[in-house]
Amino acid sequence: PRPPPLRLPERSRLTGSPSDAPGSASARAALGQAPWSASSGAPLGQVTERAQAVLVSGHTARRNANGVYKPLARRYMDAPVYYCKDANTYLFRSARNGSWGIGDKPSGGLIAHIQSASQTAAEIAGTWKVLSEQGSGWVLEPRLSLVPHSRAEDNLRDSSVIVKSHFADISGCYSKTANLSQGAPVYVNEAACKSLWFSGQDWCISRAVGSEPCCARSVETFATRPEVVEWYGAEVSLPEAEDQEAEDEDEDSDDYH
Repeated sequence: PRPPPLRLPERSRLTGSPSDAPGSASARAALGQAPWSASSGAPLGQVTERAQAVLVSGHTARRNANGVYKPLARRYMDAPVYYCKDANTYLFRSARNGSWGIGDKPSGGLIAHIQSASQTAAEIAGTWKVLSEQGSGWVLEPRLSLVPHSRAEDNLRDSSVIVKSHFADISGCYSKTANLSQGAPVYVNEAACKSLWFSGQDWCISRAVGSEPCCARSVETFATRPEVVEWYGAEVSLPEAEDQEAEDEDEDSDDYH
């Protein structure tokens, strides 16, 4: 004879449901934990959240690595991969134990690396190491820095700088452009046909980026802002708020007349 059919208990009589299983969304929510991504095995917030861009500066080796690194739509070693268009280099979490690297490839060709267990580049802190000029090993490079970068920073008052000099042909207002030189913004004074740019070791004012001779230059520095360093033959500063208000009033007056 056939065995009697197996009778399953009604769902209302079950002591739990699949949604209440350990590690499920409801169970993690009850514990105040973020849901997990089935594809990556990481909390969804870490997968879907857009990582912040970072600015790298102070790298002085022949192979440029300075510039703004923006996150790509890919991950490596369970962390975002970043790309710098200006230097054509990548920033990624390295396969080395607890470290991040800058390289020619999304996962190799190291130019510099740093020991850090951070999950995103904006959280990296410490001293970087770079290849020695002889290529014989890694050496500490305390001048190489990485800081968070956001588009909002480009809209602050430092969107232009004022140059004062006894050389009248370079004095005036220099506006920040979208172009970068060694990871720092390029400023242009269209009226004077002059550019203010960073060489990687100092700031210069000349007819174009990379051109010589320089009409004025700063002391040797790795600062990526021209108004915070000392200059030979010029003074560089941010425009005063009063000056900006006066310019706005002049424009309003011209519109009225």
